[in-house]
Amino acid sequence: MTGYCLGGSVAFAAATRLDGFLCAIPYYGGKIAGMKDEKARCPLMMYFGSRDHSIPMEDVEAIRGAQPDAQIHVFDAEHGFMCDYRATYDAQAAKTAWMQTIAYLDGMCGASR
Repeated sequence: MTGYCLGGSVAFAAATRLDGFLCAIPYYGGKIAGMKDEKARCPLMMYFGSRDHSIPMEDVEAIRGAQPDAQIHVFDAEHGFMCDYRATYDAQAAKTAWMQTIAYLDGMCGASR
């Protein structure tokens, strides 16, 4: 499961509250910090932007501390860096994050076969 912005928060909540997911990949979920202590039921890989004005780096570090098994990537980017119709779109960060996401999913799916 993956999600962006509010969807990223939903992906995190699903990963901690529901069974049956192979993995979850939340992108810049603003509500994750408030749920950070919930135990993940599947592997997590999360993305944040270091210049995101709605998710301070202190929150990202708190999430990292609470979810030590999660892969957390932070790009020098703003909130919404994956969204190509926003002014905050960052083509390089989006390309790198997407390639990492696909590789992660390939690894997860290959591991489950």
